[in-house]
Amino acid sequence: MNIQIIMDNKAQTWLRDKGKELTIQLPKTMGCCIGGPMELQTQLGKPKEITAFEKVTLDDLTLFIEKNLNLKDNTLTLELTGFGWFKSISAEGLRIL
Repeated sequence: MNIQIIMDNKAQTWLRDKGKELTIQLPKTMGCCIGGPMELQTQLGKPKEITAFEKVTLDDLTLFIEKNLNLKDNTLTLELTGFGWFKSISAEGLRIL
């Protein structure tokens, strides 16, 4: 997997404080239909099914990226979003078909 990862400094600092591992994947749906554009989901820590993910090291951070994601220009952008206790990292770059 040869993905270009763009991650802002705020996101890197926050992730270091939260354990240095992030999982990036498509959301797992419970129903039959999804409305609106598909977005990537991020979660702190390692995924349960680690074989379905590519492990990528970025400095001292470890990213687990779901295999076979259809990314625009093979680029994944990670940014810190939210405020206070509600901060998280958003992932963008999914190609919309």
